[in-house]
Amino acid sequence: MNGYRALGYVLLAVGIVSASGCHWLPFKRPADPCPRVLLSEQPKLQEIIAAVNHNNSQIYSFSTSEATFNGSNLLAQLSGPVAFQRPRRLRIRAGTGITGREVDLGSNDELFWVWIRRANPPAVLYARHDELATCPARKSFPIDPDWLIEALGIGTLDPAGQHTGPFPLDNNRLEIRTTRNTPDGPQTKHTIVDAFSAVILEQHVFDRQGQPIASSICRGHRLDPVTKLNVPRVIEIRHPASQLTMTIDLGEVRVNELSGDATERWSMPTPEGVPLVNLCAPGAQVPPMQVPAVSTLPPDLRRQRRIRY
Repeated sequence: MNGYRALGYVLLAVGIVSASGCHWLPFKRPADPCPRVLLSEQPKLQEIIAAVNHNNSQIYSFSTSEATFNGSNLLAQLSGPVAFQRPRRLRIRAGTGITGREVDLGSNDELFWVWIRRANPPAVLYARHDELATCPARKSFPIDPDWLIEALGIGTLDPAGQHTGPFPLDNNRLEIRTTRNTPDGPQTKHTIVDAFSAVILEQHVFDRQGQPIASSICRGHRLDPVTKLNVPRVIEIRHPASQLTMTIDLGEVRVNELSGDATERWSMPTPEGVPLVNLCAPGAQVPPMQVPAVSTLPPDLRRQRRIRY
């Protein structure tokens, strides 16, 4: 297996119709809705988009100190802090209580990066956002950093986008299908929302042949007591090409609240003795980075459950 693909899998872990003539399903309104009801009985497309954006556009940032990461292609269950700030700032630092930090994944206004402690050879891989679209290494890098943010379920829907729907689904859900052009060609995104609260439940991205690229499933939504905004607690990310399923439990999320040094939070790490590799530099070669399997680790590390930073 290409070592860089293995790196990409860990990066994934850690760091998606017209209503006319539609026969609506008999939605049943909950007696005590949680989260709150925002949509009418048979909402039109623009009403759903407005409701999604009304909630999500007000989530300017969030942070949590105790997210946990479970899934395939991980050394062990990892845990650590996660922070997000619009439009594309994201920082995930995760590790174990025995070994310390194992993964540092981030994105700021200019670039994104990933560092994995056990990668061989060691390196901090990075690329500028404005160079990624034409970067030769893009085809070898199985991740769109913007998708990692989109997968959190707090993105917005462009009112001027190419949308169709809503299509009624079972379990009081509605689906919106969006066609969009990307550097990798046209894609279709299916966004599934709750028929009452308009929270994003699922996102599935398909290529031009209709083959799945990536999926995100959000659950455990709660109404933040301070901001009165809906946020998911648990996020499941799927990447069919790598047979990866990763579940992120964000724990207690603080909405629109960031603490600590902002410069340090959004700066790329520079571990001593570890080279920085620009994936989009002329002639850049994707390093054959290898990550050890869980079965090769000491039993204590395999059993390790949590860490707090």
